[in-house]
Amino acid sequence: MSAVVLVTGGNGVIGSWVCHELARRGATTVVLDRAPRPAVSFPDAPPPTAIEGDLRDSDLLRETMAAHGVDRVLHLGGIVGEPAERDPTLAIEVNAVATARLLDLAAAAGVARVVAMSTKGVLGPLPARFLHPIYEPVPVDHPPSPRSIYETSKLVVERLVVRAREAGRSVAAVRLATTWGPGKSSLTHAGYSLHSDVVAAAAEGRSSRLDVHPDQGYDLVYYADVAAGLAAAMLSPAALRSPVYHLGSGRIVTMGAFAAAVEAAFPGVRVELGERFSSGRSCRLDIEPAAADFEYRPAWGLARALADVRRRSQEVASPPVS
Repeated sequence: MSAVVLVTGGNGVIGSWVCHELARRGATTVVLDRAPRPAVSFPDAPPPTAIEGDLRDSDLLRETMAAHGVDRVLHLGGIVGEPAERDPTLAIEVNAVATARLLDLAAAAGVARVVAMSTKGVLGPLPARFLHPIYEPVPVDHPPSPRSIYETSKLVVERLVVRAREAGRSVAAVRLATTWGPGKSSLTHAGYSLHSDVVAAAAEGRSSRLDVHPDQGYDLVYYADVAAGLAAAMLSPAALRSPVYHLGSGRIVTMGAFAAAVEAAFPGVRVELGERFSSGRSCRLDIEPAAADFEYRPAWGLARALADVRRRSQEVASPPVS
């Protein structure tokens, strides 16, 4: 019998990608989301069962798990970034309190595994060895030091994961490196979509100009690799030995290399760079625990991913005639 995976926030960008990957691997997916439609469409796969609802509705969660025979939960839903700072009460209710209830409901329903989304933002300010120009991999057990409401609410998620593991449950949290790909934009990830915005513009034949130094590095992970990692964490028969896992590319790509790859993939497009180095947490995450425990192996290099974006943009521009 195939696994039945409940994906909260499954109509979001990451959720859309991972639901497609779970289906590709033979799992049955059930989406719970307030959004009525997926952010990214995959015409080659049947849509998952979709339930429109709120994470805070415990009765709906309980009924959904029972009605569909859910045996695994991928918890992606939450209030992300700036909206969490504008409404701290809502962020704490959704990100922290609702997660605590979801973990309890999953345990009561006999769910075999829960994987919950965290953020690398919980790491807070990082020592120099993790930043430009050294980029030593940040280990999963690096002491967290969140600064914002959003980051703090996600640290609570990680603490709830530890509590559930102490009760003997198969639960883990996941932090992501710098994600990019179709679906991510300034509209969906304000302030955190630089690479995706450049590629989206290039797919439309538009050049970009950025005040970023060519030597600035990023741990760039394409959404297809994110989806593969989350699906593997969900479906692997092996034990999740760490309370936290990192999913990234395993390497640093400089902005200069990224710009050159975009220009090669989209002839005629130019990506002009500046002199500024990032003040954020542009670092490389240690992905070895994920590789060891559920065989996470990033497969989408920059050239392959850009070719995928180009193919998708051409399909949208020239839909098949029926």
